[in-house]
Parts: sequence; C-alpha cells; structure tokens
Amino acid sequence: CFGITRMSNGNLLIGSAIGAKVYTASGNLVQSIGPNENAYGVGTDGANLYTAVGNTIKKYSAAGSALGTLSTSSPIYQMEYRNGVMYTSGDSLGGRYGTFSTASFSGYAVSTVTNMSSGFRSEGISLSHGNVRYLTGMFGGSASITRIQNGTIGLSSFGAGILGGPLGTAIVIAPEPGSMLILGAGIAAMAAKKRKRAHK
Repeated sequence: CFGITRMSNGNLLIGSAIGAKVYTASGNLVQSIGPNENAYGVGTDGANLYTAVGNTIKKYSAAGSALGTLSTSSPIYQMEYRNGVMYTSGDSLGGRYGTFSTASFSGYAVSTVTNMSSGFRSEGISLSHGNVRYLTGMFGGSASITRIQNGTIGLSSFGAGILGGPLGTAIVIAPEPGSMLILGAGIAAMAAKKRKRAHK
C-alpha cells in the first residue's frame, strides 16, 4: 500500500505496486482503477479519482474511465484536495509542494516553502485549518513533520528522533471547544423548553 484516501461514498482508494484499487470500508475489493502499475499517490476531489504514476498524474471517473494525464516535475507520493485545488508532495520536491486545478486538470505548479532547507525530502502533505499545511519527510536522516503557514515555516519541526520514516500524514479537523459549548447549550435549552411544555 503506497497511498490511501477516503472517497465521498465511504470507500477507500488505495495505491499499490499493482495499480490503484477501490475497497469498501470492510475490505472488499470493488474495482481496479487503471492498469497494473506503481500507483504511489492517490487522491479524490469527490467526483473523480487521481493516481500518481512516476512523473504523471492520471485522472479517472468514479467508474474507472480514463479522463486524462498531467505531467509533474517529480514523482508524487501523497495528494490532498481542498476547494478545487489538489496539493501534492513527493520525494524529490524537497522543501516544496505542488498544486493543480482539478476542474481544468491543468496548471501544475510547484511552491517553495520559505526558510525550509532544500535538503528536506518531502514524502507527505496534509491540509489543516485555513492555509496551514503539514509536510512530512526526512532531513539529514532524521524524520520530521513541519508546519507551514502562508508559504513559510510557521512552527519548528516536530517528531525528530521519534518518527521512523514517515511516508504520509493525515489531519482530523475536530470542532473547537467553543463550538461544542454553544451546541451543548442549544440542546440543553431545547430540552428545557420541551420539559416546560410537558408540565403544562
């Protein structure tokens, strides 16, 4: 397994040495996407599927029909989608990450992260709140995760000496405590109003 992403229907798109495969959450094979080839990075924009094979990103319909290819500057290991843009990372991108428009399936561009050493070997990328991104990779034999904000390193790297050889990362965006407090207060107010009506 090289890459994995959850599709909008709950199935999993998994990249492997024998191509990209779609599985149910319980592990049943649904379909193969594309030919049997090294599909390292995989991604979805909710409607279409993307696989990274060498220096090429391939686009497929959810049914598996080929929709086109896009050349990249280096092999891609991980893809993350947000608001019409697919973000990519790969071994030879260094302290950079790539992007392309999923609507037009064009415009592949590489962004350089300010203050990041060119010796950083980027393996994975994750998107967080707003414009915060995390790059996972190796620098000088040490693994780390680096937080990037507004195109520059926002916080120092973390995980050095703890992580083995991270190939990817994932972010789970949880509600803020304030949002949960407001939601809880609203539910409590509705319950109190219901009890008041029941006693009349």
